[in-house]
Amino acid sequence: MLEELTPWEPRTRVTSCVEIDDLSISFMRTIRVPDNENLNALPPSLGEFPLFKTDDYADKLPASMAEKGGIFIPMYQREALWIDFESEKRYAIKIFTGNVNAISGESQVPDAASALRRRELLHKRKPIQDYVVTPCQPWIDGVAIEPGKVRQFVAMPVGSGHSVEAQMTGQESTAGLQFEITRLDVDIPGEKERSIAITVATLNGKSISVKLSSHDLVYDVKQIIEEIEGIPVDQERLIFSKEQLEDGRLLMDYGLGEGSLLHLVLKLRGGGPSPSLPPKPETEKAEMTLAAGGAIRQSIVAIPGRQFRKTITIAFNLQILNSASFSAVTGLAPPPTPASAAVYAELGLPFYYLHEESSLVSGGFLGLKSIAQIDGTPDKAMKNLSIIDVKTGEPVVNCNGRNSEAKKPRGDAAGPKLGRVGLLDPRGPRTELQFTWEMGCDARVLVERYAVSQAKK
Repeated sequence: MLEELTPWEPRTRVTSCVEIDDLSISFMRTIRVPDNENLNALPPSLGEFPLFKTDDYADKLPASMAEKGGIFIPMYQREALWIDFESEKRYAIKIFTGNVNAISGESQVPDAASALRRRELLHKRKPIQDYVVTPCQPWIDGVAIEPGKVRQFVAMPVGSGHSVEAQMTGQESTAGLQFEITRLDVDIPGEKERSIAITVATLNGKSISVKLSSHDLVYDVKQIIEEIEGIPVDQERLIFSKEQLEDGRLLMDYGLGEGSLLHLVLKLRGGGPSPSLPPKPETEKAEMTLAAGGAIRQSIVAIPGRQFRKTITIAFNLQILNSASFSAVTGLAPPPTPASAAVYAELGLPFYYLHEESSLVSGGFLGLKSIAQIDGTPDKAMKNLSIIDVKTGEPVVNCNGRNSEAKKPRGDAAGPKLGRVGLLDPRGPRTELQFTWEMGCDARVLVERYAVSQAKK
């Protein structure tokens, strides 16, 4: 119930990223990987998309875009987008491309059909998670079409028929990206948190003493190590009883107690700049929508069941303009375009590999086709590609992996006038957050009600 949710009026700011309290969301540029049947290694980060407040240009934008508020970016069809998350507190984030959930493939507003699909997934013991949780999920590259596999976010003109929204819903009424964000506060009723002291042993023989709660996350331990030793969180791996610990799990999930010994193993980071090409004119329609591009290996971190106090959910929109419309609206030149994947490879620049923990979380994107599949023009596979293991810095052969995430330096009134909407969507979220275990209960209830209604006909 809404009245049971914790009130939340976050501080918001738009800089090179979207800041909502301590949550930072960055929209990152990268090259489009080849769109074919291959599972590609990870392309490099090419920096952030510049962000522009919709309110600042409301008089030059269509009313349908201006009334949403939020932000917009310029984007070429020859590049791709990935999203970087950074926070200390925990946030559950639903991401929608058009009205389609990028994790589950479900509509933004669930119905009886959604409940039937969820119940079927539960019957098959498959996950129904439709959100990511930070800081456990540090980035997302695209729509989660299969376990451990995503298709890149790639821009196409509205009305072209390529978008995820058009393919999954039969219409393009929304376009862009929508975010629904809920802060999560740990709440374990009837169970007192235990303060425990654990020891972290490093490879150089040094021991680090850490005191925290048994209800803290593995990620929290890594943050403490970063504060003490200056080792970035994304370069840390923690081992306990020969098992690598997952960032999103509680310490008590692994049976850690007073005096437990963890071993710290370091992993190297990858990434780097890429050549750019001068912008070329694009003549497609002004507003862009997101389609499915080439496939990349990425796992969506599964969040185990536990008690949280949920805040009220807030929402914001990101809209996309092509380069010509961007210049007409802002009076600014669009950013230079990145090189194609083929040019990047020809220059001898590397893609990257990073081992990830496996996860079964993915969505119902069975009928979704990539741009090349729709057009019947698959990209050629790139041969003799240089792929670097980000843990060792050494070349690897025949791998399909994920680069470590690139890191960066670190409500509104109802019915506002155009130009005074703000970052947050005044309409709020379409639905409040439900955890996977809550969705399972609701799915069973909705299916039973549907069966009763059909029996009465």
